[in-house]
This record gives sequence, C-alpha cells and structure tokens, in this order.
Amino acid sequence: MAGISLPRTSQEQSTVGTKVSLSELQPGDLVFWGGVGSAHHVGIYIGGGSYVHAPTEGQNVTTMSMQYYKPDFGRRL
Repeated sequence: MAGISLPRTSQEQSTVGTKVSLSELQPGDLVFWGGVGSAHHVGIYIGGGSYVHAPTEGQNVTTMSMQYYKPDFGRRL
C-alpha cells in the first residue's frame, strides 16, 4: 500500500493514520465500527456513501451503503 505498513487487526488499524469525520471521507479511507484502539470491524470507503467490507469469515466481500450500517469513524492513511 504505497509504503504504508498496516497492522493485521481492526483494533490496531484503528490507530493508524489521521482520524476523519464521516462527512470528510474520501475514497480509500478506512471506516471503523467501535472505538479507536477497540474497533471490531473495518471497511474501505469507496465514495457515494458506500464502502466495501467482508461481513464475516467465509462470506464474500460486499458493498454496503452507510445508511444501512453506519461506521463510527474514519481514518486516512
């Protein structure tokens, strides 16, 4: 990822980069559910109020609307 080292877990990933509000998200920003350092899920914002994520182990990666399952915060790497 362009020289960026990203930790493995969503908890660790939630502390990397700069925190951004949901209204400031840009495509490529990470979106998280839970708190900074305690996030339990992560997705990638793709623009237009949508993100991609893997719902659970064994399920396909899907595109979701933030209106359906709104993240708590975003981070820009």
